[in-house]
Amino acid sequence: MRQSKPHKWPFMGFPKCRVNIVVEYVDGTKQTFATDEKWMMTNAGPIRANNEYDGEEYDARKELCGWASVGYDDSKWMKAERSAIPMAELIGQPAPNMRVLSTLKPVSMNNIGNGRMILDFGQNMAGWIQMNVRGNAGDTIRIKFAEKLNPDGTL
Repeated sequence: MRQSKPHKWPFMGFPKCRVNIVVEYVDGTKQTFATDEKWMMTNAGPIRANNEYDGEEYDARKELCGWASVGYDDSKWMKAERSAIPMAELIGQPAPNMRVLSTLKPVSMNNIGNGRMILDFGQNMAGWIQMNVRGNAGDTIRIKFAEKLNPDGTL
């Protein structure tokens, strides 16, 4: 995985964030929300690894219930490293936010054995999948995406 090559991928490793949001209210008052030394982080959550090329490893047994709620005990978390101010001009996000444009259901589901299935959505697409699963603690669900099948029908 690419996480093993931080010298080639400077955006890998612990998440980084620098926030400076100025909210101007209708009455003309302003409030700033910014990262500071109080921000905390943990690597003990359910997302074990992720990036846009290799996908995500998620362990539901490590869910941190209530972590986004007021009063959550983050005393065992570590202090987040405040990122340096970028040396380039800061600009707003140049593209609109991602949103759900449509929902697709598979046009076919083919059980190819050994607990493996191929779902065909009938078109090339980019997006997320939503699914309900059943299993035992520690079971692994691996999802792979492809644009073309092998001659034997496998990925």
